Amino acid sequence: MKKVWLVIRSQSFMAVVALLSVIFAIYQTFIYERKGEIGVTIAPPAKVLDIHKAVGGLEVSYEGENLRDSKKTLWVISATIRNEGNAEIRKTDFDKNDPVGFFVEKGKIVDTPSLRTSIPYLQRNFKLSQVDNKITVSPSILEPGDTVFVSFLVLGDEVSPPSISALGKIAGSGDIQFKSSEDSHSNVTSDNLIFTDALWLQPLRMVIYTLFFIVTIAVIASLFAAVNAPVNAFKNLKNERRRRAAVDKFKRGEGVSREVRAAGLIYIEQGEVSLFRTAKILRKFRKRAELRRKLQGVCGGEELDKIVLSCYGIPFYGSKLISSLGEFGFAISDSATIEQIDDWLAELRELSAHLEIDLERDFTAEGWDQHPDNPVTREEISRMEAEDIKAMLEEKL
Repeated sequence: MKKVWLVIRSQSFMAVVALLSVIFAIYQTFIYERKGEIGVTIAPPAKVLDIHKAVGGLEVSYEGENLRDSKKTLWVISATIRNEGNAEIRKTDFDKNDPVGFFVEKGKIVDTPSLRTSIPYLQRNFKLSQVDNKITVSPSILEPGDTVFVSFLVLGDEVSPPSISALGKIAGSGDIQFKSSEDSHSNVTSDNLIFTDALWLQPLRMVIYTLFFIVTIAVIASLFAAVNAPVNAFKNLKNERRRRAAVDKFKRGEGVSREVRAAGLIYIEQGEVSLFRTAKILRKFRKRAELRRKLQGVCGGEELDKIVLSCYGIPFYGSKLISSLGEFGFAISDSATIEQIDDWLAELRELSAHLEIDLERDFTAEGWDQHPDNPVTREEISRMEAEDIKAMLEEKL
């Protein structure tokens, strides 16, 4: 997870996200197709009367024809016409020579189709026409999501229900999307979650979209990290080899102290920043040694340690570097004298000069000269004698 977060914070990842955003914007503007699309959903035909056995004195007929004797029945056909696209359908998009509608097989339409909709414009302008077993609709404007319900009666076989097929063509879209209500039932919940304007769904949508965004970013970052890992590993290996070759050439054939050898090994692993930080640590410990020398005879023990730590504390990342240097044999502690520290700094400068690294460059940039909780500044200490330092620190601590 830490690697993923580092990838998310990296400039390369931000550049990739920006590039993807530009590509998505171009896709939305120039490539993504907005079009209207008519969808027709047919409910399973239902019998008006479903009599399973003969009932004495009961006769069911239609226009003088006994339905039981002729083995026929009346079927109720319910259909939904909906603009399922993402753009409006205009009147001019309808093909007058191939109007949108239904065709009934294995039965006969026996009444005038009825229409129901909650949209006033469609109530006034959406008309149905019937010729034999064909029902067609008049060209009308259909906004995305506009829905019309159509129902009619069909006289057909009492066992085999009528067969309904869609007719017509809309400009800019494919064939009429024709399906049964059973096929579309599974999509109702997801469609409602995505398209409905219900107020109670907005907080749920916000949570879902936020989680989706976070997961998407995490997945992209993980993929980016996975792709970058071999590249970064190769770069790091190449840089380590280059740094090792440069360190190996330092004072070849001459004696090199254990401390500087340790600094060189850390440099091979971590790069030039380790030399800057090592120099800052050594300067910090030199100031601590100077302060201890000034306060000799004035205070000692825990009191002296408290004063020194307060003036020149070591940040956490500095402590980690001291520990790493110690593992390689470079032990930095308050037991080191000013002279020892000066020797280490001199050798470190020689190593840095050999590596063409300017140790004096911006060495205060990371705030190492003063602990965040220091009660006094370095300039104040340099102007004071030991007794004055002790008195002032006792007052401020």
